[in-house]
Amino acid sequence: MALNFCTTCYPLTLPDCPDSFDLETDLAEGTYYVWVEDRFAIKYVQEVTVGVSGSFTVDATGFPAGMFTANSGHYIFTISTSETEDTQETFTIDASDYDCWLIKFEEVNAAG
Repeated sequence: MALNFCTTCYPLTLPDCPDSFDLETDLAEGTYYVWVEDRFAIKYVQEVTVGVSGSFTVDATGFPAGMFTANSGHYIFTISTSETEDTQETFTIDASDYDCWLIKFEEVNAAG
């Protein structure tokens, strides 16, 4: 996905190796497609359902094993109305408009 210089990504850090995680939007309820680009510009697409609250759940088990680890770098997530074209829908978080999420995954220390 070719992000232009005017694209603003919402930065987010999540615990690594999740089975799923939620992303917040203000989009209308319905079916969308989350597009994920890794550091090698490999793209993945997953159908998601945006609920009444505007949030949706990403099923991390639907991606290659070990994809969302602390060593995998940043990912660019966008949300689209199309499974075949990344329409990069704009969403609002805390009164700011964004076209994507810039997500990194950090190791969680189980020892506390």
